[in-house]
Amino acid sequence: MTDRLRVLCPCCGRILVVDSATGEVLDHRAPGEGVADLDEATRRHVERQARKHDAFGEAMEAERRRKEELAERFRRAAERARDEGESGEGRDEDRWR
Repeated sequence: MTDRLRVLCPCCGRILVVDSATGEVLDHRAPGEGVADLDEATRRHVERQARKHDAFGEAMEAERRRKEELAERFRRAAERARDEGESGEGRDEDRWR
């Protein structure tokens, strides 16, 4: 296995991980970036999961409200059609001619 060098970039201040044999940059990150320990990683994971769960719940609620609104619109349109009768004489009759 080749040795890896950690170098601080003079331009951007990021830490570069360089393969000493090929000179290829294997990784780059901001100083202090990364997970410090397992507890921190676990906390971040739990927070991400909670945000996803909240977003999913909000989306489900929005779909439920949308479904109810469409059902109500359909109910009102059906009532209007029933009130106008089966003759087809409604205010929109000439609209499609």
